[in-house]
Amino acid sequence: MPKNGIKINLDLLRPQSQPQQLVIKIFKWLLSSGRFLIIAVEIVVLGAFLFRFKLDADIASTREAIEEQIPFIDSLASDEKLIRKTQFQLSTIKTTKQSSPDFANILDNISKQTPSGVTLSTLNMGNGIGNASLKLVATATDNTQLNSFIAGLKSTNLFSDLTLADVSFEGGLINFTLTSSIVGGGSERKL
Repeated sequence: MPKNGIKINLDLLRPQSQPQQLVIKIFKWLLSSGRFLIIAVEIVVLGAFLFRFKLDADIASTREAIEEQIPFIDSLASDEKLIRKTQFQLSTIKTTKQSSPDFANILDNISKQTPSGVTLSTLNMGNGIGNASLKLVATATDNTQLNSFIAGLKSTNLFSDLTLADVSFEGGLINFTLTSSIVGGGSERKL
């Protein structure tokens, strides 16, 4: 080989040209692969835009269907008021019936316990807040009839605080007044 020749150093591990800058790499990627990403995003946006038209049409048709039903619903307003009034009346009746004592049962028990020698002249039953009371004025032919009547009322367990008051004798008859609280008066009962 000649001694004056040109000598070339060749290093294959290092690039011979200037390394590319990051901006250029990103730009090349956008031109090659990024365009597919942009196209996909545009397709999604156009699909959402077209879907909005469909939703607007659905809303308009639903609004028209509601507006068609408004006159029918307005025509039922008086019926609704009547139904609500009836429901309120029924609930009031139910509450009143549940909170008052069973007067029919009480009268039945009084009639069963009344001996033949006792005559009832006045019977008052009242229903107060949380309690019910009984006041009866009667006449008895003798003391055993009166005793039997009071013992019979006590045995029914419907009356508490049974009090005998205003006892008087007239013409061989015993006039008396009984007052009592009704057990379970004012408490709720099942219908």
